[in-house]
Amino acid sequence: MLHRERFDAPILGAVVRWSGTVPLVPPLFVVRDLRAYLRGPWHLARRTRDERSRVTTTFEGSAAFVVDGTGLAYEERGVHDVDGRSFPATRSYAYTFPALDRAEVWFPDGRPFHVLDLGSGRCHAEHPCREDRYTGSFQCEGPDVWTVEWMVHGPEKAICITSRYARLPASWEG
Repeated sequence: MLHRERFDAPILGAVVRWSGTVPLVPPLFVVRDLRAYLRGPWHLARRTRDERSRVTTTFEGSAAFVVDGTGLAYEERGVHDVDGRSFPATRSYAYTFPALDRAEVWFPDGRPFHVLDLGSGRCHAEHPCREDRYTGSFQCEGPDVWTVEWMVHGPEKAICITSRYARLPASWEG
C-alpha cells in the first residue's frame, strides 16, 4: 500500500520540500512455507546492548536449521565478544511446525519459548522468564535475510538483542 505525501522538512537549518509516494510499511518477504524458508545454513551477527550499564557485546558466527523428523533442529556457533575478550558460544532450539507458515520454538529441555508465524513477513512474540519479559520482533527482508530484535525488561534488566541472519550457500560447511 502506498501513501501520497507532501511535506516540508527542516534539515540542518534549511527547509527541504518533498512530494512523492512512499510506502506506509516497508515491503516484507512473505513466507508461505516456514520450514523450507529456514532450512539450511545462515550467517548470524548479533548485537546485545544493556541499556542500564551501556555495555554492548557482539556475536558473530553461523546458525543451521537441520531436518529433525518433521521439525528442524537449530544450532548456532560462533564467537561472543565482551569487552575485548572473545569466547566460543553455542545455542540450540527445536522447531516444530503445526502449520505451514508457523513454528513453535522449544528450549533444549522441552520448555516452550515462543511461536513464530512469518505468514505476513513479520511476527511479534513474547516470552516470560521469571520476572523478565522478552518481547521479540521478527522481520523477513527477503528470501535470504531476516532479522529479530528482542527487548528484555525486568527488575534487573533493560536489554536490546538484535540479530541478523543472511543465508549461506547450501554447500557451506561451518
